[in-house]
Amino acid sequence: EAENFVSILKDHPEIANDPLVAFPVKIFSCTGPEGKISDIIAMKKCPGERLCEFVAAKFYANQMQQLNCALEEVGHCLAQFHSRYGNEQHGDFQPSNIYYEEKTKVVTFIDVGGMGVPTMGTDVDHFHQCVRAMTASYQVNLHVELLRAFDKGYHSSPDSQRIVSVHFDDPKLPTDGCHGCPHALL
Repeated sequence: EAENFVSILKDHPEIANDPLVAFPVKIFSCTGPEGKISDIIAMKKCPGERLCEFVAAKFYANQMQQLNCALEEVGHCLAQFHSRYGNEQHGDFQPSNIYYEEKTKVVTFIDVGGMGVPTMGTDVDHFHQCVRAMTASYQVNLHVELLRAFDKGYHSSPDSQRIVSVHFDDPKLPTDGCHGCPHALL
């Protein structure tokens, strides 16, 4: 993974200063008598909490509007990420690799070491799979509402490649958006 970070930085030098990404600030190569053991990758501290914990907290507090707003912002930020980096995929885009700070609506992606490495699907497809799995024990069809918000945010970016392959038609779900999310003002 350390070698891929070096390659990513070479291809995209601007990523080191991108506030959307917690890119490593230092990589320590650990060696022993037999040679290299592993790497320790240090990155900046991310504001907020992992999205998976945020989803659980907001679901159990019955704060669905805040939850939908956060997922919409995450979708918008992923579209920005794809636009900035030539539609390269994060490689492991899932709720445990996303930090969200509710007060400031700041989204930060971590674990970008797989960026540019070929994968079987897109970031959007992988995120959809992970949200379905993560919410299966919370409430039947919770994923539908959350992914609708995420997709709305992803498609709200004028630069979005719009590579979402799942569509929702449930008329019972809200469609009025997240008033107060920073990108809703664009």
